[in-house]
Amino acid sequence: MGRWKLALGVLIVLAIAFWDFRPTSQSAATGTTSAPTTTASPSPSPTPSVPAVPGALKPVGTPEFTADFAGATLDRSVWDTCYPWLSQQGCQNFGNTEETEWYLPSQVKVGGGTLQLVAQRRRTAGTTASGSPKEFDCRSGMVTSHPGFNFEYGYVQVVARIPANNGLWSAVWLAASNYQWPPEMDMIEEWGDGYHAGSFFHAYPRTVSSYKGLILPYVRATGWHTFALSWTKHQLTFFMDGKVTLVVHSRIPHLKMYLIADVADFEPIGGANQCSGTMIIKSIQVWKR
Repeated sequence: MGRWKLALGVLIVLAIAFWDFRPTSQSAATGTTSAPTTTASPSPSPTPSVPAVPGALKPVGTPEFTADFAGATLDRSVWDTCYPWLSQQGCQNFGNTEETEWYLPSQVKVGGGTLQLVAQRRRTAGTTASGSPKEFDCRSGMVTSHPGFNFEYGYVQVVARIPANNGLWSAVWLAASNYQWPPEMDMIEEWGDGYHAGSFFHAYPRTVSSYKGLILPYVRATGWHTFALSWTKHQLTFFMDGKVTLVVHSRIPHLKMYLIADVADFEPIGGANQCSGTMIIKSIQVWKR
């Protein structure tokens, strides 16, 4: 997620994509007009049809990977609750000093056919990157598919409800299975209550500027949505509710990656940091090309 990009000072300079405008690529930029505000749906909407986009995949046939979160417990053969190189009993993204949460397995819940990642303001014992004791004011949840599902190329679709409270930093993204960074593909990244939101791609090497497709107004990214990513050898195409938010044609990753979903916490500019909210994921599906 963009946590690393901020910690490493990655400069985002390329195309801005708007919700109901033409798709943006790394070689084209749009103006800065705003779109009308919409109200987030209180429940999942029907999965939108996928438009025919040149160079993009369409989900056809049976997905290679499906997570619908039936039952009452997380399938630990597929999912971890912390970054794979850290303790599964609790962790943080130590690469980004702007994050203020401590991830705990207890904040990851399964029930009612959904996965819930719960941010909660509560004093929590954690550690620094060196292992020294540290107390955090916010605890939250994350999952990664690193134990059970890593893939290269395909069409990824996630139906999720993004929380909107101040200070929350929610994301659904892909990271490299070999722990290399970059690349990073953010299907959705949303800061706080309409503070900032969009699709992002951080390319290798680190010196290369990143690509972004902003969703305006930012509050449109909260609530229930279907986020998707088409990943081929030659193109990345990001979608929200069946509409393209970002297209990239250069520096495409050619290595296995895994899925991450998390609700981090940050200090917003203005307003109180609430550290209160839940990302709800209804389903995750991946079709291989």
